[in-house]
Amino acid sequence: MSYESKTATWLLQDGWEVLLPIIDHGLKTDVVKSDGHSFYRIQVKSLETTWVENKGEMLQLILWYIYQLYYKQA
Repeated sequence: MSYESKTATWLLQDGWEVLLPIIDHGLKTDVVKSDGHSFYRIQVKSLETTWVENKGEMLQLILWYIYQLYYKQA
C-alpha cells in the first residue's frame, strides 16, 4: 500500500472527505482533504534510512506523527 493511500485512509477514518487528484499540473498535491467547505492540499513525503531495522514501521510512525501534528489541526 502506498503512503498516499495510507494517508487517505487515516483521513477518511477521521471523518474527512478525501480526493485523489489524477493530474496536479506541478502543484505537488498527492491528496486533497475537505470538510465540505474548505479544501486542503496535502503532499505526502517518505523517509529512507539505513539505521532502522524495520523501515516500514518507522515510516508508518513518522507519517502518523506528522498527520497528528498538522492534518488534524487544519
